[in-house]
Amino acid sequence: MDERFDVVVVGAGLAGLTAAATAAGAGLSTLVLDGHPAGGRAATDERGPFRFNRGPHALYQGGEATAVLARLGVSTPGTPPPTKGARGRVGSRVGVLPGDARSMLRTDLLGWRGKLALARFLAGMKHWKADEVAGLTIGQWIDSFGLPSDARRMVEFLVRTTTYVNDAKTNGAGHVSADVAVQQMKMALANGVLYLDGGWSSLVDGVATAARRNGVEIRTDAAVSSMTTRRDGGTVVVAGGREIEAGAVVIAAGTPEAGAAVLGVRPSAWAGLGPAVEASCLDLGLATTMAEPILFGIDVPIYLVDHASVAKGLAPAGGGLVHVAKYLELGEDTPADELRASLEEHARLAGIDLDAVVERRFLRRMTVVGATPSPATGGLAGRPGIDSTGHPGVFVAGDWVGHRGWLTDCALSSGEAAGTAAARFAAARASSASQTPASSAGTAEISLVAADGSHRQPTRQDVA
Repeated sequence: MDERFDVVVVGAGLAGLTAAATAAGAGLSTLVLDGHPAGGRAATDERGPFRFNRGPHALYQGGEATAVLARLGVSTPGTPPPTKGARGRVGSRVGVLPGDARSMLRTDLLGWRGKLALARFLAGMKHWKADEVAGLTIGQWIDSFGLPSDARRMVEFLVRTTTYVNDAKTNGAGHVSADVAVQQMKMALANGVLYLDGGWSSLVDGVATAARRNGVEIRTDAAVSSMTTRRDGGTVVVAGGREIEAGAVVIAAGTPEAGAAVLGVRPSAWAGLGPAVEASCLDLGLATTMAEPILFGIDVPIYLVDHASVAKGLAPAGGGLVHVAKYLELGEDTPADELRASLEEHARLAGIDLDAVVERRFLRRMTVVGATPSPATGGLAGRPGIDSTGHPGVFVAGDWVGHRGWLTDCALSSGEAAGTAAARFAAARASSASQTPASSAGTAEISLVAADGSHRQPTRQDVA
């Protein structure tokens, strides 16, 4: 065996880095392996003088991520979104976006009946309980309020903006459980969000620094090809064929599909997961910031905000950095040219001269959340747990794992939980091995293997 670590984490995104920092913080030797630079979907890319997140990101305050970051000693400098000049769009008509009582009275995006209905809806928020609506889809939950059409459109906009989910179909259609919407809307409207200074990679760098401070080794040129478990030892084969023995493993590869590729089979506990949440993104670097930096689609599922109007380090002095995104319906497959055209049309309605854009990037399909919960599987509480791989000592983390949080809140909370569990398992196994005669040691080890067949691939019976 070339090397040995107590805990090996597969994936250097936010969930994996959090798992590693947590395991190492418990005193376990910990290694992170990834074939790509750290961050994954949370990376920030430099384009000329601009720093583009991969689509719009916001860090929710007062949730699971805030608590995990505090425990890791990670600070997240940032600024709440701009409020002045916020506008909404219905068709091609642009008007004041209602954000408080004054703007509610001024807006022409709602009639008087719609304004009263929306005000009653929001006033009842303090009584909402997410677990009580887990058996409904988002559309069914909104249906239950009997809102007039203009107020319903506004509620659908609030759901999309706080969850990134476009699945509020009427008459019982749709997939995603309503507890997602209730949880996110209550948290966002009560505590707000931050646009991070320097882009989302500042969060990645902060968690990676915390991990290294705890002794984690991070290798981002080492892709794990596959994994199995056996009773007599454990190995991980990475680029270059190096074998690394692991006491416990955390798979934080991103999506369920990526995790299943590492395992070699999809665990039966993941069978009820719904489709990924996706968005189509157009990122624009401007020579000047926007005077009116927000335009949300009310009857169209499109987001536009100039993040550089408030957050530092995203654009050169006086410049703007605009994220335009369409929240895609689950499984939507609109051609790229149509998606791009709709985003560009929205940017023009916001007053952006596309011929004057300094830098631009189009991302047709960005994964926002790896998989979705449904009423049929119990909503958020029914998502797979960190121990759902079917392999003792092999745990999973990601933004679709565990009972807590949504988006980054879920990624960090599941990462912390998986890191804690892996550390306990590895420590217990090491203690047991130290008390076992050498001839029978290693009867419950983990091993990760290469695709060349150097060790047995798992069968479906191993997991089912």
